[in-house]
Amino acid sequence: MAAGGHLGGHLSFVEGVGVNQTAFEKGPEEWTSTVSDAELSEGQAVCAKVGDVNILLVRDGDGIHALDDRCTHRGGPLHEGEVADGCVTCPWHGSRFRLTDGSVEQGPAAYPQPALDVRVTGGTVEVRDRAAPSQ
Repeated sequence: MAAGGHLGGHLSFVEGVGVNQTAFEKGPEEWTSTVSDAELSEGQAVCAKVGDVNILLVRDGDGIHALDDRCTHRGGPLHEGEVADGCVTCPWHGSRFRLTDGSVEQGPAAYPQPALDVRVTGGTVEVRDRAAPSQ
């Protein structure tokens, strides 16, 4: 049994197998500027750096959606994936996430993508963590 615990600990804590790859990433608590609203074309994925976190931005219909860009499954760059039918598909293993809330539409991801609040102010797209207090 000790060997199994050691192996499980090694796989989880050293190799990161089965761990939510975004568990320790947080979006900004305050509204933070990303890119110009004009840079977002319909259905085109854009990656914006906000602090130490890469954020996926997508204009879909009348809205702009923001998710953590690092796939929860194995850390793939979502901005390199396909955007279709209100979802983004990770280019590495095919996990598919809903743009509106980050929910998993198709695995192998077991955890939803963190979604951020989005607003446009003065022609600039701003984001903040959804858990941030209302202002």
